Amino acid sequence: MRIEDPAPPVHFLIADARGHCAVIEWLGGKFVCHTGKTLPVKALSNSIYDQALGIYKRGGSHWWERDRGLTNERFAKAAERNAGYKTSGESNAIKYAFGTLTKVVAAEHTKWNIVYDISKRQIFFRSVASPTLKYLSLRKMRKD
Repeated sequence: MRIEDPAPPVHFLIADARGHCAVIEWLGGKFVCHTGKTLPVKALSNSIYDQALGIYKRGGSHWWERDRGLTNERFAKAAERNAGYKTSGESNAIKYAFGTLTKVVAAEHTKWNIVYDISKRQIFFRSVASPTLKYLSLRKMRKD
């Protein structure tokens, strides 16, 4: 994968089928990458990763750290849901992920949700205009 000419600040969360993840960001024109031990929470919001992680580790935002979009709060909620999946009793990871998006992470203006099942090479999605869950199987796609 190649990402060209990002307009800072830009960041991405990238994952592979074995569960390895990376957050890559361009901050002040410099490339920053979090993996392994420097990526203790596999989540990303519209905040700089280190900033959101620091606020999460301190137990939440204080009034001077709040942002208008509440992205740090969404990061914390996603982190808590990720940590709680194994003890949640929910066996369907896709259903749990959509629950995370709709119940605790999505903002009121959210128009669509997408969940990737990387190990099965499937992409699940729905939108406000078309709320029925749909999926795309990348295994069934092939180049002629």
